[in-house]
Formats: sequence, structure tokens, C-alpha cells
Amino acid sequence: DRAFPIGQRIELPGHFAQPVLLESVRAVGQGFECRVRLPDGRLEEVVLSQEETSSLLGHKGERSCHLVDPRHLQLLVESARIRLAYAYDRQFAVSLSGIRTLPHQIEAVYQRMLPQPCLRFLLADDPGAGKTIMAGLLIKELKLREAIERVLILCPAPLTIQWQDEMQRWFGETFDIVFSAVDQQQLSNPWQRWNQIIVSIDYAKQNGVRERIWEQHWDLVIIDEAHKCSARTSSSGAGREPRVVTTKRYELAWKLAAQCDHLLLLTATPHHGDEDKFAHFLRLLDPDLFPEPHRLKEEAQSVRKEIFRLGADCPWALRRLKEDLRDLNGQRLFPDRHAVTVPFTLNADEFALYKAVTAYINQFIPHQQGQRRNSAALARTVLQRRLASSACAIHESLKRRLEKQQRLLEELEALPPDKQRRKLAALQGWLPDEELEEDDLDETQRDQLIDEFTVAEELDQIRREIAALRELVEQARRVREAGSDSKLQALRSCLDRAQFAELKDGRGKLIIFTEHRDTLRYVREHLERWGYTTCEIHGGMNPHERKFAQEQFRTTAQVCVATEAAGEGINLQFCHLMINYDIPWNPTRLEQRLGRIHRIGQRNDCYVFNFVATASEDGDVVVEGRILQRLLEKLEAMKASLAGRVFDVIGQILSLNEVNLPEMLRQAAVDPRRLDDYLRA
Repeated sequence: DRAFPIGQRIELPGHFAQPVLLESVRAVGQGFECRVRLPDGRLEEVVLSQEETSSLLGHKGERSCHLVDPRHLQLLVESARIRLAYAYDRQFAVSLSGIRTLPHQIEAVYQRMLPQPCLRFLLADDPGAGKTIMAGLLIKELKLREAIERVLILCPAPLTIQWQDEMQRWFGETFDIVFSAVDQQQLSNPWQRWNQIIVSIDYAKQNGVRERIWEQHWDLVIIDEAHKCSARTSSSGAGREPRVVTTKRYELAWKLAAQCDHLLLLTATPHHGDEDKFAHFLRLLDPDLFPEPHRLKEEAQSVRKEIFRLGADCPWALRRLKEDLRDLNGQRLFPDRHAVTVPFTLNADEFALYKAVTAYINQFIPHQQGQRRNSAALARTVLQRRLASSACAIHESLKRRLEKQQRLLEELEALPPDKQRRKLAALQGWLPDEELEEDDLDETQRDQLIDEFTVAEELDQIRREIAALRELVEQARRVREAGSDSKLQALRSCLDRAQFAELKDGRGKLIIFTEHRDTLRYVREHLERWGYTTCEIHGGMNPHERKFAQEQFRTTAQVCVATEAAGEGINLQFCHLMINYDIPWNPTRLEQRLGRIHRIGQRNDCYVFNFVATASEDGDVVVEGRILQRLLEKLEAMKASLAGRVFDVIGQILSLNEVNLPEMLRQAAVDPRRLDDYLRA
């Protein structure tokens, strides 16, 4: 009848310096194994001899009922509450985050995504609806439920900082950004060491990088701007089965989708009107559910339609338009927006420069085939857009190219003929990544492209181009110094409109988008001469400088002049006036720009003014400007017929009509005679 003092504090000299709590005893040979709890809460086991055990029998010590520190008790209770809260509070991540959630966000995360045990989901809401916030809520909830530990976020390079900032600021989740310097200059493997990683999709897709990403197991993979992961069906010739041509982005996403537990694809433009690419894109979600379009064609399209006909019950995708979104009181989240086209005419000198530069582009950077095709097309596009931007931008670009070509000629003249050919061949295939588009390049890369790319195969071709460039640089200098800039005059007249009256008393804010930093500095200089306080945002600024400029715009500056760097990842709900001084050739860029001001939290109607040069003073047509003007006119007509429901349809309408706008604009510069055909497209 041995009676051990279970649940009482006992002293065991020689084993523990302080009293311990006896929890259990079991016989082991000639002794007893005692399980005790130490004052710090740790469990220990100790074997006592017969003599030591006899002192415990009949022990009349006090039961463990002593008072504890109330703060420690509060922490214990709170930790238990947090650990179990998700079972009782279905929206616990909302309570822990620093955001004010909206009904459409709650629906997406808590009704559509979280109930799925193996998530495969396409979230395709309009720009500005808060897809990043919804992704953050999903991450937080899954972590609270201990369903995930390792998370990988793939996004365009300019958005990596924004993702890291918003995950930390709103959800308290720390993510590490992996880029070339971090990845290649460490002995340890960051993909294995870190559990929460953000990486540029164009870095992750590279050979040697993607293999190390695939080696790891990821609980959740999120791909932002997922439509860039594209594949298409290609003909293999008569009598052969069509084959699938995939990009490296698609290959990366395909293998990650097959390996990860949960997959979330984010995009505002999933379709673009190309049924074949859309079908391959959907196969990232579930290759068993969505058939191969190159083998089943009509049947595959029928299956897709049946799946998406499920509407609100579709477990694979969700898309809501801006005009359908409401707040908790049932009020519209997004105010109206108004687009105004501001056409202007070029003076005689400006139009002569336009014709001369266009002729130079067609002669010295003609269309190419094979590996040089993409580099040549991008070089042409960059120069044409700088020509449309300002005399200042094209003058600086031509000067830099002249200097580079002169140095190149000197370098080549010092080389033997075989090395000359190799050097020229390397410059002809300038782009190392054939998947890059013009909008994927930052301004430094664009400068390098038009400075260094050449189609010349002999030194005489370079000499002829240098001679042509000298004449063009001098002509551009004269136009620039003449001081009669038609576009700048149109800007000053535009600022006299009634919509800009509130700028004068400091109530309003205006953002002006340009395509190039040279134009940005030129416009900002004139705005300050006219009495406006200004700030600037461009791609050469680091994230801290951009944040500072954003706050400067909010508090003191009347006008912010920005390049495309402000078109992504910056929220400017306090501003409702926008001028597109330069129109982007990628139609979705228009929507992305407007999404900076036309987003959740905007209280005023948004006004957007689009500047387009359509003709010269003598009535000669500026081809690119006339096409862009026609596009904007069609958009406004569609808006009227659809009762304003055209928040994000520019790119979709062009694609549905098989219109490639950048290619059309490039071709128009080569053959202006086809203008009527382009305007009917």
C-alpha cells in the first residue's frame, strides 16, 4: 500500500536544487522512475533507489496550489485563446491585421478559398480591388490554422518591394526577397533556409535558379501577374500533331503547381481574347480538369465554358468588375471616371523632325527575322516612343546613340576582321531574354538597348549611320532650342480648364505621367516656372526615396511628374486628376496608371486627360497619334453604350479583334499608307 505524493511538491536532494512537482511514478527493477515538473515548466525523469523512495512514502507536503504571477497567467490564457481562436472566429486574420476589409474580400478569402483542402484558384478581380490584401489574408489564416509554413510569392521585379512592405505592414508577416546578389554570393541555400520568400519571376525562371526552387517543397505558391506565364499551340507541319510552345515563366509555374499544396494565381487580365493561350493558362490550375486545347479544341472550349458557367459556385476562379463592388453599407466602392482626349498639332519644325527620325529608324533599324527580331522591334519601339514624348527626349536619346556608335566604330577599327564580325553579331542579339517585352525593361535597360543595338554587319554601315545621326542630333537641337513646344503649350492650356481650378488653392492634386526621365525633368522645370510646387517619381529612385516622394506629394506638392515607375505599387487615392502626357503603347498600362488614383478609398470622380499628336499644322497625319486617338474615341463610345462598364476592357477588346497595338504602331511607321486599314481595325 504504497502512497506516493502525486501532485505535490517534493524535495529530492542530490537531484534537484529546488522543490519539484511529482507527476507520476512507475517501478523499474529495484527502484522507481519518477516524472517531475521543474519550476520553469520543463519535465524531467529521474530514477530513485529504495532508500530515496522510502522518504517519499507517506509524504504530507502541500498540494501545488500556490499563487502565480497574474501577468504570467494572462499570457497563458491569451496564448491558448490565440491558438484556438480560428475554430471560433472564422475571420481571425481580419482581427489581427491592420486593414479594413470589404465584403468582396471576405467573400473571396473565407467563402471561396479557405474551404478548399487543396487550393487551386484564379483570382482575377479588376485592378485596384485589393488582390494583394486578399492574398495576405489567405496567408495569415492558413498560418493560424497551421496549414502552411513555407510560402513562395512570384511577381514582376518592380513589385517585390511592394509585396514585402504590405505583408509586413498589414499582416505582420516577414518575407525575404531573393535576387541575384543574395542568391549567388552566399554559401548557404536561401531557398532552403528561408520559409517565406518573394522573388521576381524573371529571375526565378532562369536556368540554375529554377532547379533549386523546384528542389524545395512549398506549402503555398502565389503568382502575381500570372497571365505572363503563357504557352501556345504551334503547328508541327502537315500530318503532324500540334505541339505546345511554352515560355520559361510557364515552365516554372507548371512544375511549382504540380509540387505545391496550394496555388493562387493573381491577374486582372487573364484572357486577353486568345482562347488557346487562355486554355493553356488554366491548365496550371488543374491539368486533369482543363483539357489540352491542341488535342481536344472544341471539346476543351466547351468544358471551360461549362466550368465557368457555375458562376458563384465555381471553385477554381473568381472575377469581379469594379462597378459591381460595394462597401459594407452597399455603396459603390469606386466613383465615376472621365477620360478626355487632348489632341494637338505639331508645328512645321517638329513634324519635319518626326519625319526625319521615322526615316532614320526605318533605314538603320529595320525589321529583322530570327533571334534579332525581338531586339530590333524593341529598339524601334523605344525610339518611336521617345520621339512622341518630347523633342528633349529624342534629342538626348539620339546624342547618346551617336556617342555610343562613334566609340563602337573606334573599337571595331582596332580589331581584326574576325573579331569585328563576332562583336557585331553579339550586339545584334542584344536581348538575353527573348520573353522580355518593352514594358519589362527599366529605363536604364531601354537606354542601353537603343545605345548599343545595331543591325550593321559592316563598318561602312556604321559610318553611314553616324553621319545620319549627326544631322538628326543637330536638327533635334534646333527644335528643342526653338522654345515653341506644341505639346507643352497644350499642357499649359489644359491646366486652365475648370477641372484644375482647385490646384490653384491647394485643394487638388495632379499626377502627370511621362514615358521618359528626360521629358519628366523638362516638364517639371516648366511647371515650376508656372508657379506650381512639384515632386517626381521615377525608376531610378530606391523604395525609400519613392515613399518620401509619395508623402511629399500628399502633403506639400501640387503636381507629381512621374514615369511608369509610379504606375505600379503606389497608392494615390488622395489625387483624382491625371494627365497622360505620353500615351503608353501597351493598352493595359493605361488602366494600371489610372488604378493608382481610381482605387478603394478614392472619394472624388477621377479625370484623365490623354495627350495625342494627330497631325501637323499643314494637315499631314501623325500616324501613331491618329491611331491612339481613334482607340480612345472607340473606348468612350463603348463606355456610353455599356453604361460606363469599361473599366478594364481596352486590352481585351483589342485582343478579341486580333489587334496587336504595339505591332500596329510599329508597322504604321513603316507603311503610313495603311493608316485607313488600321483605323478600321
